[in-house]
Order: sequence, then C-alpha cells, then structure tokens
Amino acid sequence: MSKEAVESILGKAILDAEFRKALIVEPEKALAGFDLTETEKAQLKGLESETLDLMSTTLDMRVSRSSFAFQAVDPTRTPAKLQNLLRGASGDPHVNS
Repeated sequence: MSKEAVESILGKAILDAEFRKALIVEPEKALAGFDLTETEKAQLKGLESETLDLMSTTLDMRVSRSSFAFQAVDPTRTPAKLQNLLRGASGDPHVNS
C-alpha cells in the first residue's frame, strides 16, 4: 500500500486547483508517476469534483480564520465521504477547530 502517495495526491489536489481539475478530467495522466495500487487508483478516480472543491474551500476557510470565511460547514450540503473526513473524535461534522 502506498499511503504516502495517496496523502501526497490528496494534499496536492486540495492545494493546487490545476492538479485538482486534472485529477477529475484526466485521472490517468494526473496519477502517472505515483506509486499506487490498482485499488488506490480506482478510489482516487472515484473522487468527485465537488468533494475536492469542498475540501479545498474548507481548508482555505480554516487557514484564513476570518470572521466571514470561518463558518461551520453545512452538513446537509457536505458529501458523505467528506463528512466522515471532517468529523473529529467528537463526531461533530462542523469545522470549528
């Protein structure tokens, strides 16, 4: 398993809008050069654009911590996969830390 590669890809997808777009539009090309299992490739190819965009926006909101941008994520609009990632040990789906 190549956990480091998956983490690197997800980090790059969250921080780099062009890579995020390439991952959705041309996943084979975007994933070339990364040491991934077929299962990992399939899972990464299954990511939705909305999920990656929301992850990026959420990170931006958390980093900026401005009064306008630092708001709780509306769990009714958050894809289930991302809800699970955002939940801390408390199970709170809001981004308040």
